[in-house]
Amino acid sequence: MLLIFGCVLLEAGCAPNPRKRAEAELRHGAAEQLRLDAARLYKDTFSGHGRPDFVEVWYKEWPASFEKLRPLHVGVYHDGISIALQTHDGGESGLYIVPQSMEHQPTDERGAKFEQLADGVFWYSFPSAGKALW
Repeated sequence: MLLIFGCVLLEAGCAPNPRKRAEAELRHGAAEQLRLDAARLYKDTFSGHGRPDFVEVWYKEWPASFEKLRPLHVGVYHDGISIALQTHDGGESGLYIVPQSMEHQPTDERGAKFEQLADGVFWYSFPSAGKALW
């Protein structure tokens, strides 16, 4: 049992954190494909659901470029796509993708923070609902 536990701890310690993994993908040119896939997903989502504020995307509908990042969940908002990569203290963080051909710059509000990583690609973070009005 100790050997198995040690291996699990070693693997968890050696695995890059989700942000570093996402930034590595962006350095390898993933931003353009992510934005293109986000545009398709955005169009497909809202053509089937009208215009709600948020739509959770079923994992079987995730584009390959999203799956590669190993998201916890993917959601579509009116102004972009969230790819949740980690949770913390009841909040979450990950990539926020502005779909190709959509001009939008997300702004920090209601506790949400956005840091631009590439053209149309941001690292987002927001606290739990108890800490902000999200």
